[in-house]
Amino acid sequence: MPPLPPVISEPRLGNDGRRRFVLNRESEPRSAPSAFEPFSLALPETKLESLLAFHPVLSERLRRTFRLRSVGNQLPVGLFEGDVAEAHKLFTGGKSAVDLWGVGQEGERLVLLELKKAGNEKLGGLSELLFYSLLLHEVQTGMIRLPLPEKGLTADYLAIPSTTCIEGYLLAPGIHPLLDGNDAWMLRTLNTALAAQRQRITLGLARLGEDGSITLR
Repeated sequence: MPPLPPVISEPRLGNDGRRRFVLNRESEPRSAPSAFEPFSLALPETKLESLLAFHPVLSERLRRTFRLRSVGNQLPVGLFEGDVAEAHKLFTGGKSAVDLWGVGQEGERLVLLELKKAGNEKLGGLSELLFYSLLLHEVQTGMIRLPLPEKGLTADYLAIPSTTCIEGYLLAPGIHPLLDGNDAWMLRTLNTALAAQRQRITLGLARLGEDGSITLR
């Protein structure tokens, strides 16, 4: 019988007195592709993400819609204890990341976008969004820290700990009727529960149109 994994009842403290939970590092900022294929909702999520992050028109449209300083993609959310090493991995995995994100123009909001392609209307997307929002909220509180600054990290990435609230959105061409119908009762219930716990997190929906337009729901 294999040994049971250790139970972590209280995170260890580092020499600086901070909690020893840390996210994995942001990769070197990605450069825009040399050429862009035409926008289509039939594209895979990875290609949709690349267009929304780097295409001059689509990226600017997304930035304006959510009032962001800039648009980033693949914000890492793998959690480790002590340092970033395979032996210290807790969850969600070294390659887990928020699809699209940015810091609000006023510097207070961290905006997270969970992108889903056409036909992917499963409610699991909301679970992902809620999990990532709660995880990054702990970065804002100082319970989880970012890795030590390294060359090449973006200014908005380094500014995440100084943000004070989170807006999370499901961004998709189609939205599950339990989220979009009946006056969006499920989202309203979640947001009410988050507010009752004094969590500065708000979840919402955004519809991605056939022309790349974005409509907040």
